[in-house]
Amino acid sequence: MRERRLDFYLMNATVAPVLGGEAVVVEAAAETHLDLYAGWQNQTGGPRWTSVDWDGFRLADDGGPSTAITAGEGTQVFARLLEAGLEIYEWLIAVHSPARRRRA
Repeated sequence: MRERRLDFYLMNATVAPVLGGEAVVVEAAAETHLDLYAGWQNQTGGPRWTSVDWDGFRLADDGGPSTAITAGEGTQVFARLLEAGLEIYEWLIAVHSPARRRRA
């Protein structure tokens, strides 16, 4: 496996850096670091690095919050990310816009 060169790196996080708030300050700092690290790595000329900030997931039809991504939606978005070639190093995947979420 060491001889194989990866085509890309994909890091997954949450939307905490975008939404902010006192309750998630440590998580937001760590995930902001992932976003910045992906951008920095892309300047080295190696494989592409992409950071995806996901909204919450609803894995079962349990009547969860309307801000949650269903498993089917997550699968579709992941396929689209791969089709896009991961040329953009930072993605935000959310059901509603961050501005709308902050007002709620």
